[in-house]
Amino acid sequence: MLERQGELAAVLNLSRSLHKHSMSWADLGKLADGPASRPGLRELVSMFSSQTSDQGYHIVPDIYGRNFHLLQDIREDTAFKEAAEHVIGLGTSLLYYDRLYNLYESLSNVSRLYPAACLNVAEVGVYKGGTSFFLCELLRKLHAGHARFYSIDTFEGHSAIDLPRGVEGLHSPKQFEKTSLEEVSRLLSEFPFATVVKGRIQECAKGIESDRFHFVHLDVDIYEPTLFSLNFFLPRMMPGGIVCVDDYKKKSCPGVRQAVDQVLAESGRSIVRLYTQTAQCLLVKAAGIEE
Repeated sequence: MLERQGELAAVLNLSRSLHKHSMSWADLGKLADGPASRPGLRELVSMFSSQTSDQGYHIVPDIYGRNFHLLQDIREDTAFKEAAEHVIGLGTSLLYYDRLYNLYESLSNVSRLYPAACLNVAEVGVYKGGTSFFLCELLRKLHAGHARFYSIDTFEGHSAIDLPRGVEGLHSPKQFEKTSLEEVSRLLSEFPFATVVKGRIQECAKGIESDRFHFVHLDVDIYEPTLFSLNFFLPRMMPGGIVCVDDYKKKSCPGVRQAVDQVLAESGRSIVRLYTQTAQCLLVKAAGIEE
């Protein structure tokens, strides 16, 4: 018993010291195999990772409360689970269950607020289209497909025009270029309400400037298109409408947070900001307040 308690204490101390690096048991396994490994570390990691590898769990940072393990599994929501598993299986989205769930919750809320409306929804920065597919599938499940959906991307990666210094964080021109308009159009072809638009958001926004929006997913990673998109969409959001900004507090995307904070400082009290531990930021248009 004492030996077992010692093993548990060793793993707990190890996880606490490494949680800031967001390392999984697989990552720790690589360390355990390295030349600087302490005696017994490899066996320790192997023992505990074998118990969690099927679920793919990561070490939980100790900033969470002691009852973290009591939280309900978000996959118990059948509608969410089916849509999330579908897109994760397709391998065309960079989002996993955690970030997908915030999109699901956002879209569920605007569908509830506007049950009879034709929902206007957009995603800016779609890459291979997986998240657009997820949102369209939800619109079909939650709102009977009574919607207009715009899937907007350069389909050529980051534009050099939007990176005047050449780089921003970990981002450079042409990053995320391994996609195409044709590829995403085929992926979304089963949704008649979806329109795929190619171009920088700064250049193609004119085609949708007369619309009012209920939900927007903004995932462009860098300052210039984030700033433009926020200034374009926020005044056009319906009361209670939501803009979900991805990578808001990612160290690799400093321009995203800069753009969001700049816009919020200028917009007064009409926008409610909700930050999540998934690094997403939800911007909610305050009900009854028009700009």
